Amino acid sequence: AEAPVAAATVATEALAAAEEPAAASAEGGEAAPAVPPPVAFIMPPPPAVPVFIEEEDASNDKRAKLKETIGFNIVDTTLNVMPGSPNMLMTLNEGALQYLLAGARANVGMKKGRYVFEIKIIEFLNQIEPSGQNRGPLPKSLLRIGVSTGGSFPLLGDTEESIAFDSEGNLICNRKRDPVSQKFGPGCTIACLVNMDENSIHANTISLFRDGVRIAKPQPLPDFLKGKVLYPTVTFKGMTVHMNFGPEPCTPLPFKCKTLQEAANADVEVVTWKAPKDGKYDVLFPVCLPDEGTFEWLDFFLASNPQYTELSDRKLFDWAMRSGLWRPKNNRSSNDRPDMNLGIPQLDDGSVKSLLAIAAASQRRPMIIMEVKGNLTKKDRIDMVKNFRVPHFRKVAWVMVGDPDDKFKVHTVERALQDKQAAAMAAFEARKVEKARQKQFREQQRKLEIAKKRAERIRQLAEEKAAKAAEDSAKGLETAEDVEMKEGEGEGAAAEKAPEPAAQAEVKEDEIPDEEMEVDEEPEEVEEEPPKVVLTDDEKHDWFRKSTPVPDIVPSTMSATFSTFTFPDKDEGFDQLDYKWKNAAESEAYLRQWTLERKVTTRIEDLQPSDYFREKLQKWQKDLQGWHSKHMEFKDPAKRAALFSAKRASVAKASEEARLKKEVAAKGKKKDSEAKKDDKEAEAEAMKALEEELERQEIDVFGVEDINDIAHGEPLFFNFAYEDWTLLGLRFELHLLCHSFKNDCNDKDRTAFAPEHLGFYYTKYFKKSLISRNFSQEKIEDLLDMVKDTIAQVGKVIEPQITDDLETNDVFVKLTEESRRERQRRIDSGDESAKLQFVVVAQASQQPALGASAKSKSVSQHPGVYPGVPNMGMTGGKGFDKGCGKMVMPKIQRPVFASKAQFVPPGSDGGWGDGGGGGGGGGYQQKGYGKSSGKGKKGKSGGGYNSKAAAIGEHTVKTWRCDDIYPP
Repeated sequence: AEAPVAAATVATEALAAAEEPAAASAEGGEAAPAVPPPVAFIMPPPPAVPVFIEEEDASNDKRAKLKETIGFNIVDTTLNVMPGSPNMLMTLNEGALQYLLAGARANVGMKKGRYVFEIKIIEFLNQIEPSGQNRGPLPKSLLRIGVSTGGSFPLLGDTEESIAFDSEGNLICNRKRDPVSQKFGPGCTIACLVNMDENSIHANTISLFRDGVRIAKPQPLPDFLKGKVLYPTVTFKGMTVHMNFGPEPCTPLPFKCKTLQEAANADVEVVTWKAPKDGKYDVLFPVCLPDEGTFEWLDFFLASNPQYTELSDRKLFDWAMRSGLWRPKNNRSSNDRPDMNLGIPQLDDGSVKSLLAIAAASQRRPMIIMEVKGNLTKKDRIDMVKNFRVPHFRKVAWVMVGDPDDKFKVHTVERALQDKQAAAMAAFEARKVEKARQKQFREQQRKLEIAKKRAERIRQLAEEKAAKAAEDSAKGLETAEDVEMKEGEGEGAAAEKAPEPAAQAEVKEDEIPDEEMEVDEEPEEVEEEPPKVVLTDDEKHDWFRKSTPVPDIVPSTMSATFSTFTFPDKDEGFDQLDYKWKNAAESEAYLRQWTLERKVTTRIEDLQPSDYFREKLQKWQKDLQGWHSKHMEFKDPAKRAALFSAKRASVAKASEEARLKKEVAAKGKKKDSEAKKDDKEAEAEAMKALEEELERQEIDVFGVEDINDIAHGEPLFFNFAYEDWTLLGLRFELHLLCHSFKNDCNDKDRTAFAPEHLGFYYTKYFKKSLISRNFSQEKIEDLLDMVKDTIAQVGKVIEPQITDDLETNDVFVKLTEESRRERQRRIDSGDESAKLQFVVVAQASQQPALGASAKSKSVSQHPGVYPGVPNMGMTGGKGFDKGCGKMVMPKIQRPVFASKAQFVPPGSDGGWGDGGGGGGGGGYQQKGYGKSSGKGKKGKSGGGYNSKAAAIGEHTVKTWRCDDIYPP
């Protein structure tokens, strides 16, 4: 207030000093120059600062006062709070409990009036953090004092249900911090004033004082807390505190104010909690099946029974998050066992929960122990029950499986309707915003179109005016503008103006008719009414709906333990066992059926191949390699030519013997003409015998006794191609997998697995992936259809079609040959879809567990090898019938010849033929690229892998490089 006065005084003095020289000159008779007086600068007054008006003194209140002594109910404190002498609060501080905030809420709440309560820090508990672990949140010691609503978790500031001042000088509500106060620490008394007096100028505010001096002005209460009963609450960490509710304050305030203990009965509400008559506090163990109303039921139960304290990993995780702990990844793997990942070993490994269970056993409060897997497992139940074997606890197990009770059904339907309505409203609001945005965009487009029309019309009118003015000027006529100029400037100015045509005339807005600028306006849309949803019949009967996609138990733990789930027994230490939803017999039957269904749909994560599997696989590999060797041996041209020569000789011999028999029977009685006729008949019979011999090759596959020699050393698998060998291996592998699964599970209720788990078990047993696309199939079901003679899907599982008591593995070769013949018949009839085009992939040698040496290296097989057997080349095809001359084959497409020629695959033996086939490249060897052993009739084999050598026949045929796409 003094600043403007001082400024005005200085300005007046400066003006007087400026006038003195002028007056002195006037007295001396000299004319002094006129000096302008200095401008007097007057500082404007500062804005008015609102004057804080302190609280008024409390008036005498003659209403009945509160009789109950204010304190803390044990059920309104966290598990780590240890109450001491009256209103003295201590916290547990060992085993990582020092990282968790402690909270306590008083048993008397304010709903009207203005009252104060105090707190004092008694001591700090400086806990040393173990080395080698993450630091906890700072500060290590923290105090919050404020109010909260009844039934809320007694940790201040984390939700909208509470508001508080903290020792760092912040006002905190719903995790929002505002620096409105001063810091405080030990050695001082902190008073919190809550004003809910509607007649006060500071109504619905909260204030803070330190040693009787205000350190925070009245702060307004959030709208959510107005009109509700607010209870004094304290949240602290790393300290011991003492609360004072009256009747007298420790330090007086600048005005008279009543403590909460002196409050009138009409202004407060008392929460009473009486101990059980028999002195037994219930410890509930809910037994629920995973994902069948577990934590949904728990939240519903706690809402109507807030006196129970939950002890679970879910609650511990939420508690740690509210205490300011941080983890790098927000990955909640399951509700039953959330992935802590806090960097504090005692919290991450769950040992803190054991300490809290011990602490809870020393407190007289009702508890509810929620562990989905633990309450279903006998050993875990026994271990947890041991913590509460004290006289003041009654251990009760509630079994809740099957259809829930009516109360929970009603709650579930209401929640489902609320969630569906909220989702519909969110979609409605989004559509509403989008429609408004589109309407605004269309309006902008309409205005832009009008502006374009107006500009175009103005341009047209201006051009018309300019043209008319030019025409008038040419005729020597005066325009209206010329007349006005003459009248305003006179004849001289008009004479000086030259008659020039106007290049552009001005057009006024009122010259443009409004009807020309009209654009069709968008009709008004009928405003959509907010949706009102209803539940379908399926939604009404979905009792176990989940609010989050997080499972109760992680799949790996579920698959490993669900078969051991049982219901509690009194022999485990329970004092009472209740079946809430179904009786004991119905519950046991439900668990049995539930287990059987999970055995079908749940895979076994820790299943390992047994010796049964290894023995069967080793025998198969031995048989398969023998068949491959037989296949390559019979493909040898020299041996095959010898066999065919023997066949021709036997046919000729049979023909000759038939002719001689005819001659002996005729005894020379026939004439020469008849003899010639007999020769023709003999020749016809010989040809018929040859045809019969060829027909005999189409034998019954399943009637073959020796698959290695069906006739003259020819194996049944003589015509097998790469695709046939691949399907042969697939048949046996799936057959072995199904029987090994049944044997290794050793569970009469789990003899097969679902199709969706086929790839998992195939990889676990054979150490390689089963990819349907490699077999030119999109789905596993289509792949199974290719080998449906070996395994098939029966209901929800895959079952083998062949027993496991086979003496030999010949049946798989027979099945593959039968399938090949059927496929060939379809191809011959023109069915192109019967052709197989498999993707050739690199394979690795078998693992040491399957018979290989532990030191042997994995050998990648070239596309030209036999599938399933390492280090084996594919047999060569038929050679070029009469020689093809010198040819250079393309790299991408397979050659097509008019003569009877077949493609010679890589790593194969040479073909054979009348003209001599080209030699094949050598097979990929484990210790280098070896030479081929095959030979053509006149050709010699080329070199090994990546060879540039030429195969020699009647004519030279160059070989391809084996690393090309189709290298011969």
